[in-house]
Amino acid sequence: MPGSIVGGVVFAWIALAGPQSPSPAAPTSPGDPWDGRWSISETTREGQRVLVRRNATAASLAGDPRFPERVRIVVPLPRGADYTAADDVNRIETLLIDALERDRRALEVLVLTTDAKREFVFYTADATRAVRVVAELNQKAAPYELKGEAERDEQWQLFASFTP
Repeated sequence: MPGSIVGGVVFAWIALAGPQSPSPAAPTSPGDPWDGRWSISETTREGQRVLVRRNATAASLAGDPRFPERVRIVVPLPRGADYTAADDVNRIETLLIDALERDRRALEVLVLTTDAKREFVFYTADATRAVRVVAELNQKAAPYELKGEAERDEQWQLFASFTP
């Protein structure tokens, strides 16, 4: 579909259905949020089409008091979602997962893609640490710039707003 965010991105996301590597300290089960099942959908927000990848198994932790803070990491896509190399943004996602989910201190729950940006959403026990880690990853993410911001979201409202 020319001119849409769905074009070359969906196939990359299907292949990326779960790059998470669970912590070696804890075995995973079929319903383990860190080894999540992901769904893909499309919606419209603020007049823009958004491709949504959602960690369906993360719902089991929604509102968990151990993860009261949300961290959003935005990666501007300078050439647009259809024209930005999927390998590049997949590499960035893997960097984020490896750094933030270490010791299960955070969990990736959403990946939102528009024509201009890809946004990774994690819930965490320590947002200050998570934002610092994101800033430290900027050099490894080059030429893309990671912009991390944290907000308290004890009820996981952003995650819930993308419930199918």
